[in-house]
Amino acid sequence: MPHSLFLDPFQEPSAASDANASGPNASGSEGPSDAIEVVSGEVVDSVAASERADRAVAVATPLDLVDAVGAFLEDTHLWWPRDLKATERDGHVFFAEGQLTEEGIEGQIHRWGTVQDATDAALELDWFGREPAGPGAAAAAVPGAVPAAAQGSRVVLSWSAGASGGAELSARGTGSAPWREEWTALLGAFARFTGGHALSAPGDEEQS
Repeated sequence: MPHSLFLDPFQEPSAASDANASGPNASGSEGPSDAIEVVSGEVVDSVAASERADRAVAVATPLDLVDAVGAFLEDTHLWWPRDLKATERDGHVFFAEGQLTEEGIEGQIHRWGTVQDATDAALELDWFGREPAGPGAAAAAVPGAVPAAAQGSRVVLSWSAGASGGAELSARGTGSAPWREEWTALLGAFARFTGGHALSAPGDEEQS
């Protein structure tokens, strides 16, 4: 699998904000990028983290692998469910500078996650989720301010070619944040956006 599969998901926010088309291939990429930006910090081996995870959610999409990854990373603002916004229903969600960020129309900034590792087939995130730190806290109201979660999770996103064509995307996580509920909703929205469907992930049936 080519290293360029990620199609430069960490573009500048201004570049991410000007995509107004309405389809999985709407971003009109000028070509794949070999640069994968990872925020400095502790890097945990993706395979090991995935094996430690006790829960998983997964979806299948009819898009081929490259298009599926491109739609997930570049068209995040198109498929992200409005009911799972941290700022407001019209908030803009995008990958930029090693972060998964949401910007509200009034300038509020919410950090959903930080990229800690990236490989050809996986993306590893420190996942903070929708709820900011502290009781009664709200998303940051000052542009540029980033709320931090008191307790986060490590989520490993993996993609592969589907057994019968198309592609499959799964999320496994560890930690105390409610990552599984959020990623069930997120992957479900991505599957609907691309004409796909949910899958049962290995080991999921064993969990209560």
